[in-house]
Amino acid sequence: MENRGPTLARGAASINSSMRDIAPMPGTAPIRHGANIDDRAAAMRLCAMAFSMATRVTMAAAGALALALAACQGTTQISSTTPEAKQAGNAPSGFAQFTDIPIPEGARMDMERTLILGSQEKWIGRLAIASGANAAAVFDLYQDQMARFGWTEISAVRSETSVLTFSREERVATIQIQRSTLGSTLVDITVTPRGTKPLKP
Repeated sequence: MENRGPTLARGAASINSSMRDIAPMPGTAPIRHGANIDDRAAAMRLCAMAFSMATRVTMAAAGALALALAACQGTTQISSTTPEAKQAGNAPSGFAQFTDIPIPEGARMDMERTLILGSQEKWIGRLAIASGANAAAVFDLYQDQMARFGWTEISAVRSETSVLTFSREERVATIQIQRSTLGSTLVDITVTPRGTKPLKP
């Protein structure tokens, strides 16, 4: 049988010689020239693990940046119909009778939960709407715009279910804002005569 000892020795020497030219990964100790094949293989495995961990850290940082950008986008302002536009008959479709409150652009009325008595600036009851804007932007809109329609802010609480209360002449408006499970923002605007309790949702 042929003696393969010299051939294997030459192969190992060739591997050792090739691995001497491999540069170490950043942050790791250089591979010693005198190390054997097992030591070098272990060192290469450590380098691969370090690279994998660095990649994961980079991906996690990218995810955190994306979340931060999403949070910044959550403060984007939205617009509503102005009192002047409503007086000119340019109210959003389906909301023409509500001339004394701002309505977010693109809002939809929830007919099943809406109960209104009267119209124009004398209405009372509950107006339930859904908006595609986020809850923070809707809260800011009503807090900023209700005064333009003649309402005076009484209280404002920003939370998971935010509540704003306003008064105007002989009526009180309570606005509840919360995020729905489907991603839209639900807004309940309850207007009652002074001295009466708001309608229950």
